[in-house]
Amino acid sequence: MKKISLLIASILFAGSMSAQGVYQFKDPGFDGTWKSAEEPGSGWTSFTSADASSLGSIVGGIAKSQSPKPSKVEGYLSNAAVKIYSKSIMGANANGNLTSGQIHMGSSTPADASNYNSTKVGNSEHSLLFDGMPDAVGFFAKFKSGGSPNGRGNFILHDECEYRDPELSSQQGNRVGKATALITPCSDWTYFEGEFEYDRTQKPSTMYLLATFTTNPTPGGSSNDELIIDDVYFIYYSTLKSLSYKGANISFREGTLSYDLSSHKYEATSLTYNAKGAGATVETEYNSETALLKITVKGNDYAVNPDSKTIYELQFAAETTPPTPDPDPEPEPDPNPEPEPGEVDYTPSFTGEKQKTDRAIERIILASSEYSDATENTLTIGNNPALNYCDYTENVTMTAAPGETVTLDVEIAGSWMNAYAYIDFDGDGFTASIEEGSNYAPAEDLVSYSFYNNDSSSDESGWNSAGQRIIGDSRSTVALPQFTVPTEAGTYRVRVKLDWCNIDPMGDQDGKFGDFIANGGHIVDFMLQVKSNVDYTPSFTGEKEKTDRTIERITLISNEYDGTEDNTLAVDNNPALNFEDYTEDVTMIAAPGETVTLDVEIAGSWMNAYVYIDFEGDGFTASIEEGSNYAPAEDLVSYSFYNNDSSSDENGWNSVGERISGDSRSTVALPRFTVPAEEGIYRVRVKLDWCNIDPMGDQDGKFGDFIANGGQIVDFMLQIAVPTDIDNVECEEEPLESVIYDLSGRRVKEITTPGIYIVNGKKRLVK
Repeated sequence: MKKISLLIASILFAGSMSAQGVYQFKDPGFDGTWKSAEEPGSGWTSFTSADASSLGSIVGGIAKSQSPKPSKVEGYLSNAAVKIYSKSIMGANANGNLTSGQIHMGSSTPADASNYNSTKVGNSEHSLLFDGMPDAVGFFAKFKSGGSPNGRGNFILHDECEYRDPELSSQQGNRVGKATALITPCSDWTYFEGEFEYDRTQKPSTMYLLATFTTNPTPGGSSNDELIIDDVYFIYYSTLKSLSYKGANISFREGTLSYDLSSHKYEATSLTYNAKGAGATVETEYNSETALLKITVKGNDYAVNPDSKTIYELQFAAETTPPTPDPDPEPEPDPNPEPEPGEVDYTPSFTGEKQKTDRAIERIILASSEYSDATENTLTIGNNPALNYCDYTENVTMTAAPGETVTLDVEIAGSWMNAYAYIDFDGDGFTASIEEGSNYAPAEDLVSYSFYNNDSSSDESGWNSAGQRIIGDSRSTVALPQFTVPTEAGTYRVRVKLDWCNIDPMGDQDGKFGDFIANGGHIVDFMLQVKSNVDYTPSFTGEKEKTDRTIERITLISNEYDGTEDNTLAVDNNPALNFEDYTEDVTMIAAPGETVTLDVEIAGSWMNAYVYIDFEGDGFTASIEEGSNYAPAEDLVSYSFYNNDSSSDENGWNSVGERISGDSRSTVALPRFTVPAEEGIYRVRVKLDWCNIDPMGDQDGKFGDFIANGGQIVDFMLQIAVPTDIDNVECEEEPLESVIYDLSGRRVKEITTPGIYIVNGKKRLVK
């Protein structure tokens, strides 16, 4: 859910823009009074007010007069928008240019570094003080290309300096965040949006926005381009991106505001959530009488836009009066029982705050040869030196192959610290020790460390987990030796600890060399997925000859998860595709050992359907059970028609042994089958083919091969999970009363004219 901050101008811009920062442009729709016919004003400038002093008064005056100036044209839903264009001037192309800063004209060569836009600190006409940490920026545009592949909107937040666009590498440390939106050619009004990526988690005390619209991202790239822009608004998210409660299947969705957890008692430490917005804040309020928890998420612009908030409600079990103590109680339970699965509290219990705030983990990289190109194997941590503990287990899952030898590269701020890595092999919390009879070999969940010794009186020397002796200044190291990940596929919790000469996963608390808090320790948790690096891509030769045959929809029918939306996959309707991989996007769900049906809807006819489940994570294999004409074996679990006769396809059977002949052979009706009995996530393949069980597609061509017949393969994931009492929670998807704004910031009672509106925080097009 996105909420666009729509504000009353007299409130937002009370006083001059140089007096305080803003959250939106003063005139997002260019509807106010223009500074001149060639310049909008209200925070936007063009070549009309460019600085051409470097060219001299005569040449500079000519250059400014001949440069392409903006003009007012009819707007998207109003009378005004701004048009910029590019043109050729004496053989050199000049891009259309509109900025919140000032254009600097330093050379007649467009690509010269002396041509740029910049914020002019102290000059309110050419700088825009900004208070917000927006999540995205959206606008409407039309773009006619005269040679440019696209126009561009560039929005750079920076600290107090004369920041430039194009950017200088020397100014990267001054940048706070950036959003870029590329504008593709379009003759009708089209909505474009760019998301902000932040270089800092904390906003500087003084911050500016340098915004630029141009007809071509390349200086002097083309001429005769035309770009029209209207309704430029910044978007501030005011929702959660994750919400979980220990032991409960919440099935969280961003737009679902109410959850029934009445089978659980409320414990604050069991609740975990993360705000979606970069600068959003979260407040919780629990009513013990009603057992209702309210979670209020306020967007970063809440101070000037009170509607920028979302309230989630969680109904817990009502609290009861404690019973009268039993005069003859049972013996006290074990004070240290084995934790139940999923009930481990991984949060370190620190006392005090960091004393050395210049020491922190900044980046963690998993070097895996099997997954060398996995972008998820890098975790960049926000630079908050006061944090003792960062939990990324809801957001970051790195990947390695079973039993692979890997390295964790830990980058830190500060020095004279050591690094320690742990893997929770059994899901029962982190434990650590040194292997008995060894000075250095790590044991239990400890898998690697950069420096340690067992001498409680001195840290002058020690070793790392590879047995290398370390003394002197070499002790100041976070270089972790290689280690081996679990051999069994699955998802494991990983902990990386920054500490000094101590293997305790919760942080050094004994203080023999200065404890965890005093030394500025830092703990970061994330997840590791161990999975086989199998190449599932079929190796086809040629393209489909029958493009009228294609899978359109796949539905998993599960009694235990009846009506689950995720159990339907609408396949992209591209009849030329042989293989579509949805494993990153679609995970259907069923109960352990449940008997289910896959309903496959197709375009075209005279094709059959085949289903495979990769039980072992080692790729798909298929066969017919020995001594049987029809029973599927290995990863093949269901099929609609097949025979073992290489000379004729006139008759055959399906996977439950029903004989099929004549026109009945043209079927994709799959018999029911049983899913794995063990909980986990499995890869599933659905194949459209003719009379062939090969999971890679019929290549032998005995009845026309996979390519010739117009075959298709679709892969997705299947989660096997035990249903809980709250899997089918009735949730309130939308507030009962719709809250509607138009793009000028006015709240309206109802929609009476076509256009774009913000309804309950979501963009909605009304035709």
